[in-house]
Amino acid sequence: MSATQATGADAIVRIRGGLGNQLFQYAFGQLLELKYNRRVVFDLSFYNQRRRHHETPKLLEYGFPMATTDTVPAEAQRARKFKRLSYGIQLGLFGIAYVKDKEAGYSPIPGFSGATYFDGLWQSPLYFKGYEEEIRNRVRRPLLLCADLRASIKVNTIGCHIRRGDYLGHNTLAKLDYRTYIENAITSIKDATGKSVERVELFSDDPDWCEQNLADGQLVRVFRGATVLDDFVGLMLCQHKVISNSTFSWWAAYIDHATDGLVVAPKRWFNDRGSREIDIVVDPSWIVVPDCSSTRSCSPRPRDL
Repeated sequence: MSATQATGADAIVRIRGGLGNQLFQYAFGQLLELKYNRRVVFDLSFYNQRRRHHETPKLLEYGFPMATTDTVPAEAQRARKFKRLSYGIQLGLFGIAYVKDKEAGYSPIPGFSGATYFDGLWQSPLYFKGYEEEIRNRVRRPLLLCADLRASIKVNTIGCHIRRGDYLGHNTLAKLDYRTYIENAITSIKDATGKSVERVELFSDDPDWCEQNLADGQLVRVFRGATVLDDFVGLMLCQHKVISNSTFSWWAAYIDHATDGLVVAPKRWFNDRGSREIDIVVDPSWIVVPDCSSTRSCSPRPRDL
């Protein structure tokens, strides 16, 4: 049985990681359907083994329409071992080609004429160029349906995402100085809109830390959702967003309803500069600000670790 017969698809997209990563991979699969008219199946075999608590197949839980498989076709496994061979040679040898992204921004999709297994993060809005609104709608719709949303946009409210948790032990990802970053972000939004801010809501995987270190009980308050989806949709409904260096808040900002809202993104995303620069994951219309003052290095302070 061929790879396409085994999956009922001529494109297989691997899903892995937490919600933000899953949304990038799902959106990439939607692009293959929209732009290339491909039948897409999503490979969930990553979740067959025990992962970190946030790494569960959220898309299925939230009712995303998607054909899935939990087994990688044998032909794709063989092609992976010979991924350095050209696309055409892989097709000839295995009946399927294995394509992996650089995981460091946009890399052109090869013109594919046969079954293809796509493995990567696909973390760039450049993949969606020309299909942005349809991609936004396809990602937004199931999330709002699952959330049973009846709320409206929170006008003059800034939603700030604070990502700690697993990031504290992740050496390659920047550990932002959130105090200075949020101050810079609020100033930028006030300057751009000419309006005062009525409320700042903090969304975090560590709400207790935010309560102790960032909230003031008046302007700045911690949002305590019961689920990850509550946090995601709550952040999405804020008129303005201050995202962290996280794909979770990237997507909450990207699929936002508030057309007159602003998005602020951090200048630092990674500790290892070089090929993984900020423009690989930040929409060009967003405001980029540092998480440090002009007189101080952007190295994280001990109290942020």
